[in-house]
Amino acid sequence: MKKKVLVMGFVAVLAAVLVTVCSKKKADAAEKFNIIADPNLTSNPLAIIAREKGYFAEEGIDPNFIFLRDGRTEALSTGKGDIYLEELIPPLVYASQGAPVKIIGGTLSGGNYVICRAENAEKYASLEGWKGARLGTVRLSTSEMVSRYALTQAGIDVNTDVDFTEIDNYPNIIEAVRKGQVDIGFIAGGPYRKSALDLGLSILFPMNRLAPNYLCCRLNAYTPSLEAKRPLFVRFLTAYLRAWKDFNDLEQRDALIRMFANLTSQDDELINEMVFDTSRNGERSYNPDPDFRRVVNVWDTLRSTGYIQPEGIEISSVVDTSVYKEALDEIRRRYPGDPLYGELANIYEENN
Repeated sequence: MKKKVLVMGFVAVLAAVLVTVCSKKKADAAEKFNIIADPNLTSNPLAIIAREKGYFAEEGIDPNFIFLRDGRTEALSTGKGDIYLEELIPPLVYASQGAPVKIIGGTLSGGNYVICRAENAEKYASLEGWKGARLGTVRLSTSEMVSRYALTQAGIDVNTDVDFTEIDNYPNIIEAVRKGQVDIGFIAGGPYRKSALDLGLSILFPMNRLAPNYLCCRLNAYTPSLEAKRPLFVRFLTAYLRAWKDFNDLEQRDALIRMFANLTSQDDELINEMVFDTSRNGERSYNPDPDFRRVVNVWDTLRSTGYIQPEGIEISSVVDTSVYKEALDEIRRRYPGDPLYGELANIYEENN
């Protein structure tokens, strides 16, 4: 009996040792992946979920987050990172000038509101009423491109019928609307929405009303890295897609809110408002699809307004949807019949 116990004990110890060794080998084999990101962790919840839940590690990735407040697209274009998690307009501008930047996936759609003074809410409820209005927006922001595109589609000349006023940030846009320096402003949801309402301003509508599911931030790759280690990017997107499933799992919602609250030292209610509550965050969507079709719309708007003048550079060379498709195929192989991933497959076919 004692011999049997000793043998069983030895087997248990051996198993523990093997697990430790295997785990160490896996950790040692993980490839470093430099990820440029905004210090605001809620701006890309999927990447943070993938990091915190160990999905990157399980996919053989050692994620090195490089948090920068400014110059993120420039940092990517000079090879300081493998991937950049935010923005769309700056990467497109850089790519139009020949910078080695390529869009491979999605980060954020929606998220902005259109505001005005309360006494003007009825006047500006429809785009026809915008003729002659002064529009306050951040230069080269998504909201500027979306509004220019939507107004043009509605037959309004963005060069003569409206006046775009560049303002450096959302709080100053809110203040400019309050003081009557501009008639209409474009701001992000969450706390900015609340600030506008607290000052007695009116929310006209989420910007999704101007252009349904308009794009904001994309996943932007440093082209030489993508070419040199494409499988690593596929594994990154595989982990990213696993996080997408968790994000949409209502049973995990409270735990995810608490996770972000702990990481950011913000309260649960604010995290819910900024990340999950679409009724208060500008109908944000964190769909990982590259959405080539809508990227083309933004590219064309940038060209028509003169912000970019690409010579010999086509948008098809700036976007690579195949990396995402490979990751999506892998995740569907692992989870056959999963309705969420099946929906993503349909979205991919529609938008790419």
